[in-house]
Amino acid sequence: MILFITNQGMEVKYLTSPTMRYYLDDLLLLPIFLPILAWAHKVSGVTDVVEISILQVILSVIYFSIIFEVVLPVIFQIGVADPMDVLMYILGGMTTLLVFRKNYIQA
Repeated sequence: MILFITNQGMEVKYLTSPTMRYYLDDLLLLPIFLPILAWAHKVSGVTDVVEISILQVILSVIYFSIIFEVVLPVIFQIGVADPMDVLMYILGGMTTLLVFRKNYIQA
């Protein structure tokens, strides 16, 4: 989360490289989103354990890919469809699984 906020601040002042500017947010999307979703499931009583499943990662990659790489750019002409963004979602999802599947989040 700190990395994301720092990157956003640096983007405003153009202090980041093009690679970080274009892909770091996409890479960090699932590592930020999925733990929050898992915690919300626990707090709302959906589950007893805060856990991130492979299915959640796969569905999140598909969902965000469709929304940000198809619906917004193609249908609404907002943003740019970039296949590298999908790769960043996948890498972020894999990172999330490596970090949070091994050590369940203690809420």
